[in-house]
Amino acid sequence: MNILFICKHNRFRSKVAEALFRHYYKGDSVKVRSAGTIVDLMHPYVSRAVHAVLRERDVSLRDDGAVKLDSFMLKWADKIVIVADNVSPDMFQGREMIGSKPVVFWPIGDASEIDVEGIRRRVSDIDVRVLELVKGLT
Repeated sequence: MNILFICKHNRFRSKVAEALFRHYYKGDSVKVRSAGTIVDLMHPYVSRAVHAVLRERDVSLRDDGAVKLDSFMLKWADKIVIVADNVSPDMFQGREMIGSKPVVFWPIGDASEIDVEGIRRRVSDIDVRVLELVKGLT
């Protein structure tokens, strides 16, 4: 199974979901990736604060820069998880490459890269949802 996590810019929420999934899921039958609907070329990397909050949880985040969502990723994915309150699941309705694939919506707000407490709250919210997802797979 292939799971694709999507947020707006692929520099916080979807990257965190991908990192947490890799941290918790110990099998090899599920592959995960993350992408954003828009890439912010002025800020293409995950902030230091997000890295620090994940380190507090002993979670490493592979930051290879923001990745823009494309049709190849949508075809690759068996399940799509939108990890953002500013990306509408409606944008995926009727798209040929989606077909009957499940699209899950986690309405998680963004946080300023200097709002460490806001980042912690959102990481905690994503963590709970990723754990539920992983438990559902095993």
